[in-house]
Amino acid sequence: MTSHFSYWLPKRAAKVASKFPGDFTPVRKSPFDRLHTLNLRSKVSRHELARAAFETGYGPKKDWPSTLLMGGPERTALSAFLSARVEWVLSMFDISNGQIRPQNFSRYVESSEWSTVSYYMGQIAARIAADR
Repeated sequence: MTSHFSYWLPKRAAKVASKFPGDFTPVRKSPFDRLHTLNLRSKVSRHELARAAFETGYGPKKDWPSTLLMGGPERTALSAFLSARVEWVLSMFDISNGQIRPQNFSRYVESSEWSTVSYYMGQIAARIAADR
């Protein structure tokens, strides 16, 4: 699946950039390295999204020695919680045709739940970006 990315920087005239997109300018060239064009398209699989969601806040599963030392019921409960969180977050989106879009029902979802989903999607995107 290919996802489209947009990069924005605050406009120089804006003292406090608070209104999006009015106080921001889209950029195509890296402001840190003018020789390179920013990657505006990247392939991200559903599997990669799920892995990033599962490891968000905990790091790579291979680095979970304390989790591995947990007793069976605790480890099972934590695993069930993390699996449910992944399914909950990803169920809010239609992931197909190279795009990630909110499901049609999402307009009826309570705003604090959307805030939580947004928080996790931000962490998922940061995790994927860091891995690359």
